[in-house]
Amino acid sequence: LKVLVSLDYPPFSDGTLEDAWGYDVAVSQELADRLGLTLELVPVSRESIIQVLACEPASTVSEEEPPDQQGDVAIAALAITEERDEKVDFSSWYYVGNQAVVTLDGAYQSTTEFDAKKTRVAVVKGSTCLETAQALTDEKLIVEYSTARRCLQALQAKEVQAVVLDLPVASYLIEDEFKGMRILERIMTGEAYGVAVPIQSIHLKDAVNKALEEMEEDGTLERLEDEYVKQSY
Repeated sequence: LKVLVSLDYPPFSDGTLEDAWGYDVAVSQELADRLGLTLELVPVSRESIIQVLACEPASTVSEEEPPDQQGDVAIAALAITEERDEKVDFSSWYYVGNQAVVTLDGAYQSTTEFDAKKTRVAVVKGSTCLETAQALTDEKLIVEYSTARRCLQALQAKEVQAVVLDLPVASYLIEDEFKGMRILERIMTGEAYGVAVPIQSIHLKDAVNKALEEMEEDGTLERLEDEYVKQSY
């Protein structure tokens, strides 16, 4: 089972191919085991993972990605959206997430203090956090970076005044790597994350859904979530 992942998004997935870890990696392994397949992780940047899975023309994919880099499914903390659903199909949800606004300690008391003419906000390119950022500041002041770590590095360097990330990612990185920052506000988006599969892969989608249903019923998803995600915040 070739699974496209983004290995720079802890606690969902991080590390190298040799020591990859995280909730999405664990779900991928469990899914492969239940389908009777060997797991092969294929690292892809978050901004291009949908395009790679959908086999869109190379011109629409990041130049860093080999044009022949493809997978059977993508498991990468992908919120199910109408825009994405036009390019790929999705399984039933396996996680429901929220977002967070991150600032430097003491910089703000509330997002109501943001100045739509001055406050620069960073997001991961291609993420649904863009919509949240658009409600916080002028769209011209939103800066997109390739990874969550790069977003927080920009905040650290005061290139931006705030960052919008998925809540578990923000919590993990602040606790583990980026001191002097705080979660200013939690945004309760309730986004459902699904396993992305190529359009018209009906049998594969059915098999994935059956395995996810079993994982939900026997407590595996809850156990893995407790192990990797909930401990981060």
